[in-house]
Amino acid sequence: MKRNLATLALAALLCLAAACSKDDTPRWQLPTEELTGETLVVTLNGDRLERGSAQLALSAGSTATLALRGVVNGYASIEVPVALSRLADGGTGFAGSRALPAPALTRTDASAEGPATFDLEVEGRLAADGEEAPAQIGLTLRLTTEGSGGLTGEWPLSRTIYASADRTDAIADRAPLRLVWSAADPAAPNAGQLAKLGSVLGSRLLGEVLASVTLEADGNLTASYHPGLVTDRMRHPETGEWVSTREFMEQSGGTELFGDELSYWIFQALFSTTPTVDPYPRRWIASPRGLVTWYVADGRIYLLPDTERIVRQATGDDALAGSILALLRNLREMDDEALRTTIGELGESLGADLSGIEPALLREVLGWLDTGIPMRYEQQADGLKLYVDRTMAEPFMRAVLGFMPQLDRLFGELAAQKPMMGMIFYLLGFENFTALQGIWTDNTADFELALHFGGPAAEASRLAAPLPRPTDAGDLRRLLRLRLAALAAVR
Repeated sequence: MKRNLATLALAALLCLAAACSKDDTPRWQLPTEELTGETLVVTLNGDRLERGSAQLALSAGSTATLALRGVVNGYASIEVPVALSRLADGGTGFAGSRALPAPALTRTDASAEGPATFDLEVEGRLAADGEEAPAQIGLTLRLTTEGSGGLTGEWPLSRTIYASADRTDAIADRAPLRLVWSAADPAAPNAGQLAKLGSVLGSRLLGEVLASVTLEADGNLTASYHPGLVTDRMRHPETGEWVSTREFMEQSGGTELFGDELSYWIFQALFSTTPTVDPYPRRWIASPRGLVTWYVADGRIYLLPDTERIVRQATGDDALAGSILALLRNLREMDDEALRTTIGELGESLGADLSGIEPALLREVLGWLDTGIPMRYEQQADGLKLYVDRTMAEPFMRAVLGFMPQLDRLFGELAAQKPMMGMIFYLLGFENFTALQGIWTDNTADFELALHFGGPAAEASRLAAPLPRPTDAGDLRRLLRLRLAALAAVR
């Protein structure tokens, strides 16, 4: 009898242990296949993504590993430890987080150690048994303190071009776009005038199309922009009021001399003594989120383009976009010999000498699609400077300068139609654009190309002096020489 009681007690204990085990440790039924397409809905900071895949693998107990592939820009693969839970509706929930180092070419996932650049949080849901619904994954990405470098916020474009209203021969240190290209020997042909005129024209062009950029805490870079120049309106030289460019050109004889509004706009941009950017009033447009990611690492700021989204949005054609993306993939997989052949064929088709583009340089540029375009930066008391210096520009200038003979041919054709184009070298101080090849290698002391944001707000003023009115090509040449002398007065 005692033996029977002991046997019954042992059986009861085993049943109780089995019941408790079943209650305390749920049997998780996770999908074994990779979730993608119609079986997966992913949002990143609230924006739905139409790409990538996810896969859950049980680790131990109620923990699993979520593998994300091709989801987060800059990271081919990310593994996130997640905790599993039963939801009230019978579905399976999961949540987790991890820190991400800066994107790098030397790894295909985000597992390598390094300073945390982003924090990634994951929350998701798998459908209950019998429920036909795609898996839901919500991702929240935020820059860390180190990853943001204290740069988050909206940065309005600097609007001051000249040092002061009465010194329109000196470019402001914080012009919207400032090009420095100083000469080792100022008496020899150099690019000093190109730098000054490039700063003026570039600043006015940039001020026409860009109002500000915003560096968001989630890594998005967005801009307040306008899609094109407004060339059909201009400031009247005497009154400063906005008038029709075409009507003014017809009244002043500018139509015969310049031909179109754009040529006259360029003339105005170079000769106007307005000390600040002065665009015709327009409605600024907010750029889409998700096209460019920014982050700070190693003392530089990186601008990481989402190549797939940009190409698809720019082309509006899935077939064409697919071809472009496939070409980029093929270029990455080519060896040096194949890349050199491809570069040569491209140069022949463009009529340009691209021999200065080495396969290593092309690989570096392609690498930017994974790691971001690097720029130096300086955060000032009330502004932000983004720039490239000579060291960063050196490997690319040889490639850019290879197009100069082609540019000379283009300007030769334009000069035959528009006198203003033919006179550009009166302002630049060298014979042709091809001369820049020798100037870069033999007579460059310093080089810097910078964008400036922030700074004291400066309202656009009316013209400090009336614009000149050239009446013929000879008069225009004389005015160009006077402008050259004024700019050359300040080194």
